[in-house]
Amino acid sequence: MLVPNLSHTSVDMMGRCARQFYYRYIEGLKVPPGAAFAVGLAYHHAIGENFEFKIKTKQDLATGAVWAIFSDQYEREADQVDWLFEDSDRGNLKDVGLQLVGLYLSNIAPIRNPKAVELEFDVAVPYVERRFRGRIDYVGEDDLYIDHKTSSRKWNQSRADTSLQASAYYLAAKIEGEKPSGFCFDIAIKKKTPEVQVVSTHRSEIQVQQYIDRLQDVEKLINAEIFPKTDPSNWVCSPRWCGYYSACMQGAPYSQLRLLRKDTDDATSEV
Repeated sequence: MLVPNLSHTSVDMMGRCARQFYYRYIEGLKVPPGAAFAVGLAYHHAIGENFEFKIKTKQDLATGAVWAIFSDQYEREADQVDWLFEDSDRGNLKDVGLQLVGLYLSNIAPIRNPKAVELEFDVAVPYVERRFRGRIDYVGEDDLYIDHKTSSRKWNQSRADTSLQASAYYLAAKIEGEKPSGFCFDIAIKKKTPEVQVVSTHRSEIQVQQYIDRLQDVEKLINAEIFPKTDPSNWVCSPRWCGYYSACMQGAPYSQLRLLRKDTDDATSEV
C-alpha cells in the first residue's frame, strides 16, 4: 500500500503541495533539516524533558539543566544542517534558543501541570482505510491540550483558529473518547527580542468533521496516485522553502539534490 499510515504532517504537506508529498512519502526522499527546524526540535525536546520531570516530581527542572538539554540536542541537529544555504548564524541561533527556553521556564512552565507529554495516538478514522497516527505535545491535568511551536513572528488569533493541527488533535481525542478542556499554542518567537506567546483556541464539531473530510480526500488522491504540482506562485514553491524545488521545477536529477533517502514507514510521526 502506498503510504501505510497518515499523520497530520503528511496531510498538511499534501495540502501545501501534492508533488512535495510524492517526493517525501512515495519516493522516500527526505530533505536535511534547515536551521529553523534544528532549533525548533531542540527547543521542543528541552521543554518536553522538563515536563517529563515535572510529571514525576511536580517541579520544573532548574533552568541550567534545561539549557544543557537544549544545547546538546541543538548541536546534534545543527551538525546535519548545511549552513552554506542558511541565512542564520549557528551560534546566534543557539543563543536565541537558550533565551526562549529561559523565558518559557520563567513565565509559562510554572503554570503548566502536565499529566502526559508526547502522548501518542493511533486511531481509525471513519471511512479512511489508513490509520491516523501522531503525538500530542502536552496534555495537562486539567485536560488542556498544548502544541509547542517556534516562529519568526507572532501569531494572530485567526492563524490559531484556522490551524489544522488543533483540528487533528481534537479528532484524535474524540475518537479515543477524550474531550480537551481547551487548546493552546505556546509559541516561542525567534526575533531580536525573543518572547513566548500563548494563543488559545478551540474546535467545533463542524471543524473536526471538516478534518475527517480532508483525510478522506488525501486518501483518495494517494490511492489514485494523483500528485500534481502546486501553483508556482505559492510561497512554498521556491528554493528557500522546498528542498525538492530544483528537481521539480528545473528538472535537475535527484543526484544533485541535498537529500537523505529514508523509508516511509516512520514518515507518519508528528514533529
